[in-house]
Amino acid sequence: RVVRQLSSKPLSAVYLVRTGSSQLAVLKQFALPSCVDDSQSKKIARLVADFETECQILKQIDNPLISKVLDTFSDGGSHYMLLDYAPGRDLLRVVQEHGVFGDSECARIAIDVAEIMVKLHSHAPAILHRDLTPDNLVITPAGAIRLIDFGSAHQFVEGITGTLVGKQAYIAPEQLRGKATVQSDIYSFGCCLYYLATGKEPVALTQCDART
Repeated sequence: RVVRQLSSKPLSAVYLVRTGSSQLAVLKQFALPSCVDDSQSKKIARLVADFETECQILKQIDNPLISKVLDTFSDGGSHYMLLDYAPGRDLLRVVQEHGVFGDSECARIAIDVAEIMVKLHSHAPAILHRDLTPDNLVITPAGAIRLIDFGSAHQFVEGITGTLVGKQAYIAPEQLRGKATVQSDIYSFGCCLYYLATGKEPVALTQCDART
């Protein structure tokens, strides 16, 4: 049952829902374009297969610091990803409301996020988040840092639309070219720490001037 819509974009939407067991969860919807030719249809089929494969891998992750993928399914022309709900406040909102974090707080958060990265990147094959930003890091009521969402959803929409999804200020150069690696997540990790310490988003590489 849908509790409320959290966001809506072309071909995608995010909802806060309540499952059959009355637990809160996050449901991500991805709509497929209805009018496509044969070549586009084959491309979409590959993207769907890759998305489903990655979601099956994500379902194997069972760590309290990482939002768990509960299920994936299709209905009509849409595909869905169901994730467990992480109560708390994301770091973007915390900085906006209360100001930047001090050195010791940044260090503690860095250690927690580094532990999460190790868990993901040590998986065989390595799991890439692809969307590590302050609003995807949540402080739980107990004070722990929890990683939510996964960029596999963005990759799915990007493949269909041909348009880059996500905050460019946190995206590494190779990821901008469509070649995300483990190092891409580490780059985004550094950008997050910069924001927490300064309250300013890094300048996106697409906006940088190499002469300055």
